[in-house]
Amino acid sequence: MTSIQDNVVIHVAKNNAKGDVLPTVIGDKVIVGQNTTLHACTVGSGSLIGMGSTVMDGAKVEAGAIVGGGSLVTSGTTVPTGQIWTGNPARFLRDVTAEEASFLEHAAEHMNAVAAGHAAENTKTFEEVLVDDEAREEQLTTDADFYDHLGILPPQGVPTTVGPDGRIRVDDGSDPRLG
Repeated sequence: MTSIQDNVVIHVAKNNAKGDVLPTVIGDKVIVGQNTTLHACTVGSGSLIGMGSTVMDGAKVEAGAIVGGGSLVTSGTTVPTGQIWTGNPARFLRDVTAEEASFLEHAAEHMNAVAAGHAAENTKTFEEVLVDDEAREEQLTTDADFYDHLGILPPQGVPTTVGPDGRIRVDDGSDPRLG
């Protein structure tokens, strides 16, 4: 599960000075930040390419490496596993910390989960969006006990919770009784 974000350009090089055909290879669980250009390079699994970076022909970003935002990894450069490189041209900054390595293990999956939520929202019809807006307005302006006092269920789409006393309440996060 790799995360290729907005406005990323991915090129291959069929014609170059050496006459080599250079593909662009992107591993698994990679995050490629917005406005990045990957040109005929290899990006190893579990790595992160920061926003606005450029990785050029024949460059290799090994597994678990990080390229800082706005960096230029020049042709033929290798960013070794477990290192952070930044700048124009990119140079070694420091080693990846244990905390950063742990983040890299799960970051692409998290990005894809967030993307799935956005995709679900963006596939709604205009009518479904209006229903959601009404439900949000209802939630913001209605006391948590309002429907329970009337003896009716809240409208569809209004989040509810059953309190410890068994009563149905609007769940807006402000009622301390709902824990």
